[in-house]
Amino acid sequence: MLATAQTHVVAQEQKQAAERQEEVLEKTLEFSPGQAAAITSPPPQADKNYRLGVDDVLRISVYGEPELTQTYRVGASGSLSFPLIGEVSVAGRTVAEVELLIAARLAEGYLVTPSVAVQVEMHRPFYILGEVRTPGSYAYVADMSIMNAVALAGGFTYRANRNAVEVVRTETGGNTTTQDVPIESKVTPGDIILVKERFF
Repeated sequence: MLATAQTHVVAQEQKQAAERQEEVLEKTLEFSPGQAAAITSPPPQADKNYRLGVDDVLRISVYGEPELTQTYRVGASGSLSFPLIGEVSVAGRTVAEVELLIAARLAEGYLVTPSVAVQVEMHRPFYILGEVRTPGSYAYVADMSIMNAVALAGGFTYRANRNAVEVVRTETGGNTTTQDVPIESKVTPGDIILVKERFF
């Protein structure tokens, strides 16, 4: 019952994310013509180097074991609770590393040569603040740009600096960096994007 409820919640979040993406084209008037032409909703692409983090949603499948095949959300501790083997620390690991880790744990007296497949069903959100019309957290889509993010947040306010933004990003290993980047730069899950005021 709990797994069914979690799956329903994830499905609702995915539907809301898709609806937000459909609104992107309606926001292009907030950009200059050149910037508006660059706004697209790119198809999700798997990133083998992507490091998992808190609030990522994973679909984990174990071949031949349907009761173990479920959707799991990475908790605040960076771990998820998996049947039979308990807590599995996944934050900071790649999908391939998590597949090997879970398979190894299951092989310790539970299953014979388990085959595990992991995919990111929903990335953790990013946050956009400052001079946008609707600041807040939004669902990440693979390969999206900061222009996409601004469009999702309702577009720039008239005071916004439309050329560069400040991005706070947590790198692999937990280090946090803050830097000014061009508006064409890519977003990564968990980013905090600050759109500053321009100088008049």
